[in-house]
Amino acid sequence: MNYHIIAEFLLNGSERWTITQANERAISGWQELTLVSYNAAVKKFHKFKLSIGEYQYELPLTPNNIYQFVAWAGRGEDNNGSTKILASSLTKYLHGLKAWHTFTARKSGSDGCIQVYIGCGHPIQTRARATE
Repeated sequence: MNYHIIAEFLLNGSERWTITQANERAISGWQELTLVSYNAAVKKFHKFKLSIGEYQYELPLTPNNIYQFVAWAGRGEDNNGSTKILASSLTKYLHGLKAWHTFTARKSGSDGCIQVYIGCGHPIQTRARATE
């Protein structure tokens, strides 16, 4: 896998972090085109953060971050907000951001657990404690 094509997906917010062997195994579980799509979503989020003057940030994103991003991206930032983008595009962005959080193993929820997903997205009944 050429990690340069998914460079943004490999960031923790705006910061680089060390890719472990476990991370490499997780990456190998995704199709390359899926990772490229997820990376595009993360790039779009980075562009949003730059547009509002936030150059440094970390995961996890807050619900407000996500809401502001959807409002920004949903109006098409490259056309002065005059044309809405497709809901399917927003859905892809949100899936990419979710995968980004899952990949970086950031805590979600108040109990510090992340839900584990297999294959086509069916959740496993058990939950794993997130590690920093």
